[in-house]
Amino acid sequence: MGWIRFLRALLGFVFLFSLMAAIGSPVYLFVASERLGFSFNVGGILIRNIDSSFYVVISLVVLSQFLFVYMIHHLKKASWLLAPRKAFAGGLSRHLHLAGIACVIGALLNRLPAFIYKYWFFKELRGDSGFSEGLNFGFSFDSLLVLIVFGVFLIVLSKIISVSSSIKEENDLTI
Repeated sequence: MGWIRFLRALLGFVFLFSLMAAIGSPVYLFVASERLGFSFNVGGILIRNIDSSFYVVISLVVLSQFLFVYMIHHLKKASWLLAPRKAFAGGLSRHLHLAGIACVIGALLNRLPAFIYKYWFFKELRGDSGFSEGLNFGFSFDSLLVLIVFGVFLIVLSKIISVSSSIKEENDLTI
């Protein structure tokens, strides 16, 4: 039970700070002016405003911030449904499923538009003194594939809990 309490506290802490970051993230749209020349690090990809499509990329990144908050919200709700004696609580499967969907969509909206933007305007971005290709350690905890796997894992876990819950109901009805 101690781990469940720790999980609830940790998710509450993460939810608070991710909500503050998401509320502040629309400021990026105002800072993204071509005249200011700021570079944005989106998922490890440096981009800057050289085309009007940049605003679409930044808008999708802001949307992904809110999807992250939505995911944490559902994980937080799922953690409150966890109890040692109630392994198959009613809404647990639904909250895990929604958290998994939000994780996958949010990860894709956060990383793919910036990746496409950078390589669509590679020549323009490569000429900057601040833009250089460097070494990357590869896959880590912030990797797009790890985030997608986590989201799919949540979806599969929700399906397992849903099936287990229906089997338990059938078992309870059997004499």
